[in-house]
Amino acid sequence: MANGLSRQIQSLNIKNYAVFSNSKIPMEIPLNQPAYFRGVVLILCVQGKGRLNIDMREYLVEENTVCTILPNTIVLCTEASDDLLFLSLLFTVDFIAEMPIIKDISFVEKAKQYPTQQISSKDTADFISYFSLIERQNLNRQQKFADKVARGLIYSLCSELVSIYHLQETIKEDKPSSRQNEILNQFFLLLRAHTPHRREVSFYADKMCLTPKYLSTKIKKITKKSVFEWINSATIIKTKVLLKASDKSISQISEELSFPNPSFFSRFFKKHTGITPNEYRKKN
Repeated sequence: MANGLSRQIQSLNIKNYAVFSNSKIPMEIPLNQPAYFRGVVLILCVQGKGRLNIDMREYLVEENTVCTILPNTIVLCTEASDDLLFLSLLFTVDFIAEMPIIKDISFVEKAKQYPTQQISSKDTADFISYFSLIERQNLNRQQKFADKVARGLIYSLCSELVSIYHLQETIKEDKPSSRQNEILNQFFLLLRAHTPHRREVSFYADKMCLTPKYLSTKIKKITKKSVFEWINSATIIKTKVLLKASDKSISQISEELSFPNPSFFSRFFKKHTGITPNEYRKKN
């Protein structure tokens, strides 16, 4: 898949890390289009509310919510209130590669499963202070130790985040997961791993040792969307990323996404978006 984030970093002249609010997001990072990240992004919502589609699952983001977006994740903002205000910290993996926290596999798994966390007002205030201090270092990079100070601040911020995740996980572990949640989580894991190359309901049902009818009934009951709708949605989102973040031809993208031919691919895309792949690629 195309390296969307690295292209954005290059065009924005972002080196190692950057901090911005949604009111100051550079035009190269449109909120209404799916984005593919190779770095890490922390989002702190301080006002209003919105919805994020993170690797095919939708999450409510409201005041006092922190969101952890790990590398190789597709993100799309599907809804935002007029008063939405959030702060974002973006940093490359290389910048913090030596931090012990990066080797905390349990945290990485928790962040994948629960990318959003509700935190206290005090935690939000603390996070805002971290973001402010990191931004100050970003604006004073001519100073000799600015990057080292920023790295230390990011490490401290991530340590706070890990503590929150561990606490929240302890609370969650007190509540046994239901069979429905197990089915839902397994389905979305498979969906992220195999779309857009596998688009048959029977494929996912077989992987889960369920009948297609049983899987479809359960997913529809839990999410109000059918398995087929989720597969199509995942395919369209990944297609949009490739159209925007790569210079590959429509024919090449069609082949990469395992469509039988470019004509079928174009009809599929237009059916679900109302426009052709070329029209979408040319949109701002």
